[in-house]
Amino acid sequence: MHNVKFLEKEWSKLNFKRFIVKFGLIIFTILIASVILTLVFSNIDFNSFYEEKKIEEKIIIDEPKIEEDIEEEIVQPPIYKNIIEEEEKVIESKNPIISISKTKKDFLTTLKDKYNKSPDYMSAIAIAEEFYKKDSYKESLIWSIRANEIDDTKDESWLIFANSKIKLNKKIEAINALKIYLSKNSSNRIEELLNKLQKDIKLKQKIEPKEREFNKKESKKELLSKIKILKKAYYAYPSARDALNLTKNYIKIENYKNCTFWAEKLIKILPHDESGYLYYGTCGLKVRYLTKSINKLKQYLKDHKSEKINSLIKKLEKAKRK
Repeated sequence: MHNVKFLEKEWSKLNFKRFIVKFGLIIFTILIASVILTLVFSNIDFNSFYEEKKIEEKIIIDEPKIEEDIEEEIVQPPIYKNIIEEEEKVIESKNPIISISKTKKDFLTTLKDKYNKSPDYMSAIAIAEEFYKKDSYKESLIWSIRANEIDDTKDESWLIFANSKIKLNKKIEAINALKIYLSKNSSNRIEELLNKLQKDIKLKQKIEPKEREFNKKESKKELLSKIKILKKAYYAYPSARDALNLTKNYIKIENYKNCTFWAEKLIKILPHDESGYLYYGTCGLKVRYLTKSINKLKQYLKDHKSEKINSLIKKLEKAKRK
């Protein structure tokens, strides 16, 4: 009986503690709610705060926008035009001291910074155009090549390259570049420029005296110039025609060692054509590459028949015996 009373007493204490806890939570919730409501409905002068903000924005808007105007011009890269004469202009702003020369400098610097951070075709083209307008044709060449390395299918970089070469009095190289582009792509602008250049060169050749063709030194100089152009064309886009022309031109200037080099290139491109083997053997005979030439010609005869090749082998063997 004593135990029952004790348990009842303990149970009452436990119920009282639970009531206290619940009551405390209710009081705490009411206090938090009252604080929040007090903050929400307090008389804070929000209107004055927003009015100050508006005044600050108005002050900023009313300030001169010289730097912003310059940056807006810089952001939009120009579209390529063949030859544009640069006109002097002064930026219309509240500060008349700032001129177009400063803007141009900032424009070029901005483009270079943009390109260095993330190389892209349009930035390279825009830089090439700017150098072209400033008559810095060697620089415009460099940047047109950089644009071409990113995308060689677009004609802008080829046009800048060709026009820069023309300005540097290298029309043949310009023609060659345009032909390379047209061998893989199509462009009305490229075709127009190429036709114009070819007409100019034909007209020039008619005007020049015919005696020049018989000038041996001039003839060799012209051949070396052609060889230089053909090499660039070959390494840009290897072809049997360029390899064959290089072989023939080296024979004309009697450089038989280089003739064998390019004849070997021709053989690699056209292994079943006897022309490369005949040129190799003929030049090999001149520079005494006798054993090597004989072996190469016999290699052709394993799969083909040729009286010319057999006749050349006999000449090589005869020279070897001497």
